[in-house]
Amino acid sequence: MFCEKCGNQLPDGAKFCTKCGTPIAAAPQPQQPQQQQPQQQPQQQPQQQQQPQQQMNDYGNVPPQQPQPQPENFITEPAQYASYQPAPAAPRQPMSDTTKKIIMFSGIGAAVLIIALIALFVFIIPSFNRVDASNYLEVKFNNSSSEVYDGEIEGYVAISSDRLYIDKLGDSETKKLLEEQKKNKNSEISYDDLIDSAKSGMNSTVKRSALYNIINLLKLECKVKGAEDKKDSKESYRFSDAKKDDVLEVTITWPKDPIDLKEIEQNEQLAGLSFDKSDKKVEIKLADKIEENKVKVVEKVKVNFTKYINDNKLIKIKGIDGESPSAYLKDFEYKEGDYTFTNKQDENEYSIYYSTKITVTNSKDSDKSSSFYVNLGSVSNAAENDEIKYSINSKSEHLYKTDVFFENTESTFKYVPNKPLSLDQAKKNNEKISKYVTDNIKDILNKNVTANQIDIQEIYYTISKSALSDADAEIYVFYKNTANNKFSYINLEKNYISEGEFYCGYAYGSSLTYDTLADSQKYLNPFYENSKKDYTTTKIK
Repeated sequence: MFCEKCGNQLPDGAKFCTKCGTPIAAAPQPQQPQQQQPQQQPQQQPQQQQQPQQQMNDYGNVPPQQPQPQPENFITEPAQYASYQPAPAAPRQPMSDTTKKIIMFSGIGAAVLIIALIALFVFIIPSFNRVDASNYLEVKFNNSSSEVYDGEIEGYVAISSDRLYIDKLGDSETKKLLEEQKKNKNSEISYDDLIDSAKSGMNSTVKRSALYNIINLLKLECKVKGAEDKKDSKESYRFSDAKKDDVLEVTITWPKDPIDLKEIEQNEQLAGLSFDKSDKKVEIKLADKIEENKVKVVEKVKVNFTKYINDNKLIKIKGIDGESPSAYLKDFEYKEGDYTFTNKQDENEYSIYYSTKITVTNSKDSDKSSSFYVNLGSVSNAAENDEIKYSINSKSEHLYKTDVFFENTESTFKYVPNKPLSLDQAKKNNEKISKYVTDNIKDILNKNVTANQIDIQEIYYTISKSALSDADAEIYVFYKNTANNKFSYINLEKNYISEGEFYCGYAYGSSLTYDTLADSQKYLNPFYENSKKDYTTTKIK
């Protein structure tokens, strides 16, 4: 029997074709014919050879041809099968739902894979080779001493063409040095050193210039996140009044003009790089950049110095009304944080500036020492209870070289003039007058004389009978110098009492010495016989 599909000879009773697997339907056996059929020749393998030309035999006739071998799978249908009809094929079973789902999802998966491969080769792989300029943003701070004040941090953002050049065009050793520079805060390696060691195989100057030209065409805008936008187009890449915990919002915009884009394309070819030209918006933590730039954030030392002056009534009036009075600061020492403020008046500076010098020192850092002046203004023509305006540190809030910031640089005080010393005041304060003389004897006499050498003998309050006020009163202090047992006197003028203390406008001592106290008095106008009638002289000690 033979396969109805491929013609392969099969053994009787076979249910499936051994060659193509087609099911074999059972068929009725045909009736055998009365005459015997010739036996079928066994099949032979076809051979690729030429048949020999026919030759005649000895009788001149062509001998009968031998049967030729048939090709493989050639079937000569026996006569008894000439009327054989193949059985109908068995019906196919329908697919299950599971099989349908497997085929469906397999198709979807294949489609997704094809799309992914297209995206990989068309979009993703090329994007890996593009330079993202936002990765090379730098933050620079406006400071000269590597210190910034929280809340007053100022600076600007930029794209570093040098760092981009080293990272993308430098050799492996240079890139390694760049990474070490980022990690090591005390690194002495500069960009110039790194660029000198970068080996790109081409003219580095041309490539650096090309990168600079590209970056120069980009627009950078920077603002503190949450802060009011100042919309300053000329300085849009700068920020100010920032705190250390603020976040900077930086926008990078690529040009849209065809001419600029063509210039970028040409420079990309020179640099051998391709840029991602999509606009970017980047957020930068200011604290990270402060650490990266090795910048120290310090706290302000806020000082309300004018309040300290007014609360402690440090402003005093020197001299008496009508005699060119002036304002000055009493001696004091004031501390705020690590800073000490001291009033150390220099007489020469006072005569030049007509103000009081304040010395400021830092207990932890001597380099943060400084000074400033308190200009108390003029009271020479002021009337009693006038408000006098004064200023400190030339009205500058920040004290140079320090972390001191003045909350107020101007204020006022009320002018209360000193009254000339009256006779009653002199009587009550004679001990204070004596103390003033002994404490200042060296300056008064301009000699190397100590207070222990001065023995106060008598003190007189004198005033001319023609004087209009106590401002013309004078005080004579007679003393004995115990070093040589000689007598002399000191004259005090323009005297007054302020806050219970005796002050003198002018003081000078006689260069003459006498053997007795009487001799030191008898030739002075208030005590001289011919002139004492013109004076009122009162002994107060």
